[in-house]
Amino acid sequence: MPQTDYSDPEIKFPRLQVHIFTIDGHTQLIDVWLWKQAGGQRLQITKSQRAGSMADAHRLIGELKVKYGAECDADDIDVDT
Repeated sequence: MPQTDYSDPEIKFPRLQVHIFTIDGHTQLIDVWLWKQAGGQRLQITKSQRAGSMADAHRLIGELKVKYGAECDADDIDVDT
């Protein structure tokens, strides 16, 4: 579970919430949601998208940050291995 409180108006928005999980021991899949404002509804922008390695998953997160002009740091990312 991410450490970020998405209802906190003191943090910067828009913001990505990310869940990375592993299948077959090494392939990463990624779910990403976009929070446009504090306490608002989250919008799912990827669901079980194949991300390859963990490095590939983090590159994808970087691309989505740019695409949506969103913040995302370690507290926004949940990893299941």
